[in-house]
Amino acid sequence: MGNITEEQKIFFDSIKNACINAGNKANILPSIIGGIAALISNYGNSEFYRETNNLFSMTVDDSWFGTCYSVDSKITYENPQSCDEKNFILLKAFTSADECINHFVDFLTTARRSKDGPFKYSNIIGDTNYKNVINKLSRLGFNHEFTYTTTSYFFNTCVAIIENSGIYEWDNEVKDMSRKRIRSNKINTENAQNNEMVEEQSLEQEETVEEQISHMYRVRLAWEKPDTQIFASPDYEAAKTKALAHEGYKIYIDDDGELFEDPWMKKEEVKPVAVPTPIPGVKEVIHPYEGKIINLHDTPVYRNATDEMYFRCISGRFYFYDSTIVNGRAKITATQHMPKKNPSYILGYININE
Repeated sequence: MGNITEEQKIFFDSIKNACINAGNKANILPSIIGGIAALISNYGNSEFYRETNNLFSMTVDDSWFGTCYSVDSKITYENPQSCDEKNFILLKAFTSADECINHFVDFLTTARRSKDGPFKYSNIIGDTNYKNVINKLSRLGFNHEFTYTTTSYFFNTCVAIIENSGIYEWDNEVKDMSRKRIRSNKINTENAQNNEMVEEQSLEQEETVEEQISHMYRVRLAWEKPDTQIFASPDYEAAKTKALAHEGYKIYIDDDGELFEDPWMKKEEVKPVAVPTPIPGVKEVIHPYEGKIINLHDTPVYRNATDEMYFRCISGRFYFYDSTIVNGRAKITATQHMPKKNPSYILGYININE
């Protein structure tokens, strides 16, 4: 490695495989995972890391029911409910650093800007430039949430850690694995094209399923009235707040004039579709419909309905995009109430009967 101490080298060696495996699983640069882990845990020397295996000082939230550690009393609790302290801060405790890294990556891929808003850090997925990723994380407030540092300090320190340690070389291993996965997917797709219908469906899905990317949300009275624009930002929640503060203003996305949302229009209630009553002893058949809740745990997600190799795994509460099933797979989204159908909401496909 580069210009680092022997102790720091040992630290990076201990988390290298977990960072690469988790990064490859979620399509996130492992140098980012390792660099942030080193920054927050002080290369594994922090008291909190020694007590909890929590490299990122992740605090307990409503979804956590596992072991936790009180920052104030320094007591480890079996679960948050067993803690009777007042005004306490609880950290999540893990059985190993590997478990912590996987949990952190799951957070990066599933955290949302708001309850039903878009993924908060979706634009770092697939980015192959670690400086770009750190800059994006800074703009999204990651440094304030996790490191309590200024944007410039977070950026400069992370870059210095990654470059001085040489862990940017980890990223090449993920890129190599990604290329192998792409070649495998291409072969699988070619084999599937023996069936003309499957071929047409595959092409259709490839056109609609895209990585979530950063969009520009523009707030104005009408697209054809650019002089009425009062706000433009990649932050959807900020755009919606601005639109709600000005009656009649709508949210348009990017530069093609597409109406993304009219927050002043009353939304129709999403009515569940009736499904058959489960029969005892018979495996439940999942019937997807738009907005139906589905809870996932480390579930493989595919780019389309025919790929044999998944490109990420996710956990948490999600929703079906629509009622269609193709090759035993259904589309999922992070948004339950969509103002209108838009492929940008689609996160990918899951096997509904797994």
